[in-house]
Amino acid sequence: TVEFALPWKGLSQVAGGLDMPPKSGDILQVMGYRMDTHWDDPAKNEASTWNAVGCGNIHIPERWSNVTFSDEVV
Repeated sequence: TVEFALPWKGLSQVAGGLDMPPKSGDILQVMGYRMDTHWDDPAKNEASTWNAVGCGNIHIPERWSNVTFSDEVV
């Protein structure tokens, strides 16, 4: 189980007409990305993603994970 806090009002401005917040059954593409930057020593920089993108470029939405929203309690 994963819980994200998302700014639905802000996302509604870029959601292409999709309802925000999503309804049960709606599917969104999501990328989770973390970067630990060491400005003094870039060789120590670390990055990780929720899912493998296969090409080192996280800016390709077609490679993001599909998340299905649900009202079901798990």
